[in-house]
Amino acid sequence: MSTVSVFLTSYNHEKFLRESIESVLNQTYKDFELIISDDFSTDKSWDIIQSYQDERIIKIRHEKNLRKQLFYDKISQMRGKFIAVHHSDDIWEPTKLEKQVKIMENHSEYVACFTHAQLIDEDGNDFEPVDGSFYKGLFEKENRNRFEWLNYFFNEGNCLCHPSILIRKEAYEENRLLSYGLAQIPDFLMWVKLCLKDEIYIIQEKLTKFRLRENEKNTSGDRFETRIRSATEYYFLLSEYKMLKNQDDFLKVFPQAEEYNINGKLHTKYALAKICLDERKPKCYQFFALELLFELLNNPEDSKIIKQLYDYTFIDFVKETGEYDIFSAVSQEQLQNVTLFFDVGDGFSEELCIKKTSYLPSNGKFSFEFNITEYLKIKDIKQKIVSLRFDPCEGLFSICKIENVNFDGLVYTATPLNSSGSFNGYDTFLIPDPIYILEGDFKGGNIVISGSLYIMDNYKVAKEIALICTEKEALQSKYGNAQQEIYNTLTNRNKLQAQYENVLTDRNKLQAQYENVLTDRNKLQAQYENILTDRNKLQAQYENILTDRNKLQFEYENVLTDRNKFQAQYEDVLTDRNKLQFEYENVLTDRNKFQAQYEDVLTDKNKFQTLFEKTLIELKKCKDELDEIHSSKWWKMITKIKSLMGRRSLK
Repeated sequence: MSTVSVFLTSYNHEKFLRESIESVLNQTYKDFELIISDDFSTDKSWDIIQSYQDERIIKIRHEKNLRKQLFYDKISQMRGKFIAVHHSDDIWEPTKLEKQVKIMENHSEYVACFTHAQLIDEDGNDFEPVDGSFYKGLFEKENRNRFEWLNYFFNEGNCLCHPSILIRKEAYEENRLLSYGLAQIPDFLMWVKLCLKDEIYIIQEKLTKFRLRENEKNTSGDRFETRIRSATEYYFLLSEYKMLKNQDDFLKVFPQAEEYNINGKLHTKYALAKICLDERKPKCYQFFALELLFELLNNPEDSKIIKQLYDYTFIDFVKETGEYDIFSAVSQEQLQNVTLFFDVGDGFSEELCIKKTSYLPSNGKFSFEFNITEYLKIKDIKQKIVSLRFDPCEGLFSICKIENVNFDGLVYTATPLNSSGSFNGYDTFLIPDPIYILEGDFKGGNIVISGSLYIMDNYKVAKEIALICTEKEALQSKYGNAQQEIYNTLTNRNKLQAQYENVLTDRNKLQAQYENVLTDRNKLQAQYENILTDRNKLQAQYENILTDRNKLQFEYENVLTDRNKFQAQYEDVLTDRNKLQFEYENVLTDRNKFQAQYEDVLTDKNKFQTLFEKTLIELKKCKDELDEIHSSKWWKMITKIKSLMGRRSLK
């Protein structure tokens, strides 16, 4: 039984698949099984998978595209107590599993362990996003407790790299992790479910390499369909926060909910709905909130509680359903940006203006009220207002009629500044910023401007303008023909001469314009040829750089090989040095022993020398005594006796 089950998903990644598999097989932690699931790839992915004969690899080939379904079905058959998820276009660092298993074995409180991730491009090069981009620092978050993670997920979104995870197998069942029907955020939903019950941990090292595909090809890439789908799936995800039923836990996740804590009582679902209604939240949050409030109002027990705690009734709910345009029932054209500018002697500017966003009904009628006194007080403006400028809309072609300008009972006139013409009191604006000027003695108070405004379709206006231009050209052509006829029929020579001179002058102007256009054309042609030449040079430079890069890559690999050789030689030399060091220490020990023995022998020598000298003295004394004996009469007598005895024995 393996400790870790690695599940590697594969789909049409023949360019990256081998590197992804090798990064698993080269892990320093070896106790794992590798399950490679190919989701009916149409490229050579399956052939690459089949080329591996490692006994730890289990190969699965789908007969049709199943997306994540097979992973869910295979969890119960995985033999490891930990599960690691890997993708066929991502890469693991060699020590990833070793470090994660160590954390999980030593900390039973963690249900899953993630790592930081290094972003790489299509070619595997490290990629650093620019400041302010979505991926800048996304997978480099510090550790938090589970409540802080739930708060982060709610407000900021996902920041955990799925192919970096190592998770306990039993967590899939205990934390209800398996959810069908999600394509964009199934992993994010799992992180939320995990943190509702357990703690997670992030190793603060980039042990995973996450590949960013070109043209937003990642599953999470910014595309039309993924944006729409993500909003729907976020709506499903928010339901998990209803599981925070404990008041203390809820406040740890949402500290701002303290304002809904009335005398120690907090209705968590009501507080959750109110937090989701924050105008800065996406519309899916607001729809979830309104649906949740609707459920509470239709539950007698909940309805009674929120009425007692917050005095919230269906009247408040009805008001809120009219404030949040969840389904874009009002078009952008019906929401107009209305602006009243003030001129106090320095002209009109964005610094002095009142802006409003107002709904324009289908009949076009409007009535806007501006409290000038209050605005001047807030801005601390004491100068006299010279004039006012009123912009009934922004960025759209329009037809407008100002029917009444009432300033504290006084009626003023609004003069269009940039209209293209008027008909039956309606001013036509063929520029996307209609402007009216109001002049008079404006001291303060309220001004009410009412009238009618009709938005013209930009495409239709452009089409009408093009049609008018065509008709104008046709009329000009007819006028030219008529002018020729008049020229042939007029008898007044002077008039004909004047017309002729005018035509001649126009011709000369057109001739000059034509020559200028021809000159500009030649210049542009020359610039184009220069640009084309520069492009070819840059293309050649690029190919040279690419060649140099390949050479440097080859040299780098040779240097890396030499480095490995030198590393091995260095280790051998280090081993020999350690052996010589050991032998040197033994020789030094023997030298010290011989030194001690030498000193002992020297001591004995000195003792024997002294003894020898004493012995010589004694011997000398004995010799002197013998000499005395030899010279004495007794010695002579003894010698004589010996001599006599010797003769006697001879006889």
